[in-house]
Amino acid sequence: NTLHIAKKLKNLSFFTLYIYNFVIMNKSSMTSEEWYQQGNVYRKEQDFQKAMHCYMEAIALDPNSKAVEAKKMLEDIYSFYCKDMYNP
Repeated sequence: NTLHIAKKLKNLSFFTLYIYNFVIMNKSSMTSEEWYQQGNVYRKEQDFQKAMHCYMEAIALDPNSKAVEAKKMLEDIYSFYCKDMYNP
């Protein structure tokens, strides 16, 4: 259910997604696993900002969530990109 919703929301702005998750959908109704799965949908679509948001929400609900490793992977991706490499 949450994955289906996440796919429909992929074209919305980050702010709109935030409002949807916290006001309309009611943050407390999503479990850590649902946040993690929604983050995976965004990660696969290379929407890393939304994926990071979802992983952080999952971790806030469950510090031992699988989202901890997923968040570390995204942090590695962020640290790989070095702007100085592209601007000699």
